This record gives sequence, C-alpha cells and structure tokens, in this order.
Amino acid sequence: MPCHRSSTRPWAAGTVGEVVESRHRDFAVGDTVRGMLGWADYGVGGAGGLTKVDARRIPLSAYLGVLGMTGMTAWYGFHKIMDPKAAKPWS
Repeated sequence: MPCHRSSTRPWAAGTVGEVVESRHRDFAVGDTVRGMLGWADYGVGGAGGLTKVDARRIPLSAYLGVLGMTGMTAWYGFHKIMDPKAAKPWS
C-alpha cells in the first residue's frame, strides 16, 4: 500500500491570480485577487474567501510573502511575542 493518497483536489494554500469568469457583482473579469484556492491552474471560490489586490503597484508575489501569511506571522511574532520596547536594548 502506498504511503501517500492520491487526490484530485488541490492542496489548500494561499494563492493570487486574475479573475477569468465571475458571477459576483464585486468581482469583474480582470480583477486580481488573493485567497485560499489551492495549488492549481484555476480555482473556484466564493466572494467571501477572496480579497481584491492592487497588482499595478505591488507585485502579486508580495501578497504571498511580506503582505501574506508569512508577513503576518513575522509581524505578530515581533510585535506580540517579542514585545520590543524603545528604551530597552535587545539582548
């Protein structure tokens, strides 16, 4: 028996992309969005799970890095766990 399972569903992951078809009034063909659609050439998502992003000013890859889950994890760790103080030197 193989140690992995085959699945036709894409792995859940943060993705960015361009809307190619839409039936929702808030999303038009050509809009750039991010969401948890998975690793696939195309994804289908509800409007509640998608956020419009500005690909003209910020590269799409940034929404998966510094402006995505990785960046939010770093921000939280720095500000909430480390809790740096201006007058306190780092040790």
